[in-house]
Amino acid sequence: MRTRAVTISGLVVTASAFLVGTGLANENVNRGIFFYVLGAAGTAAFILLFICLVRIIYPSIEFKFTLESGPLLSWMDGKNPAPSRRVALRMLAVRVQKMFDHNIESLNILRSRYRMLLWVSMITTGIWITTVWFFA
Repeated sequence: MRTRAVTISGLVVTASAFLVGTGLANENVNRGIFFYVLGAAGTAAFILLFICLVRIIYPSIEFKFTLESGPLLSWMDGKNPAPSRRVALRMLAVRVQKMFDHNIESLNILRSRYRMLLWVSMITTGIWITTVWFFA
């Protein structure tokens, strides 16, 4: 998801740079207040896009991998050993399920941030398309 977010942001920035260049190339157009409002909105959308991207890329969300043996071994070598193999397997299954549940919560946060990035990307592109449509 993080790689896709970077790719989408790169495409939006590239397309927007092309649109801005096209929009500013025509010097014969009367640029009134509407042009500057759209330019300010597009710039604000770029800033919001950058913030959304940083919130996705920045490793503030941690995942607990069930194949990573470190957390499981530290739990198994704890102070209270299991009384039987059956109890130990049950405790291990509960631990793996808790790790899975934690990952689901983390993925839901990441998905909502990704959706926000997609919306901001569409809005940013739409603003710059509107600018070129009216002023190119």
